[in-house]
Amino acid sequence: SKSLASEITCPSDLSGEYQFPHLIIPTSVSMPNEPVGDQYMVWISPAASTLFNFDIPTSYTGTCSLIFLFPFMSELDPSAGKYKYSGMEQVEYQNGGLNFALLAGVADNSTTYNTTPPVAVDYGKTKILPGNKYTVSTFPCPAGKTITIEGSSVNKTELDYFQNTESQPIGLYLVPCA
Repeated sequence: SKSLASEITCPSDLSGEYQFPHLIIPTSVSMPNEPVGDQYMVWISPAASTLFNFDIPTSYTGTCSLIFLFPFMSELDPSAGKYKYSGMEQVEYQNGGLNFALLAGVADNSTTYNTTPPVAVDYGKTKILPGNKYTVSTFPCPAGKTITIEGSSVNKTELDYFQNTESQPIGLYLVPCA
């Protein structure tokens, strides 16, 4: 008999239902007490992290998957602009990437670097290279709750982008598994 876990299918794209972050809050060590507020721009670098809030629908009662979509720049919709990625060498040779973690509290418009909630669950590093889709983590959906995910830099990897779903989506999303 198959185990339940092996029967769960988690999408690695936005072909089905998905959640776009309802709040995107960049924070920076260089502005530790200044709230930047809600943005569509994501900044992740040695000096900056970005917090993503997801409001989990009450209907999401099974397994949820956190996915990070990173298309080639040439595939992006013009509305998404360009991204800045200075991580290829770090990711390939110096163990770089982006680190994602579930925080113990929920961020809001006034959250700063210094008031960012502590990490509850560290999902570890995702080695990001353009042209790929990544599953960051799968976990039981916290139905009806708001969760905050922090994206931070590992070994000097930098990625600044406009979170966007047009034609080739880019960024962090939450999807329900079937």
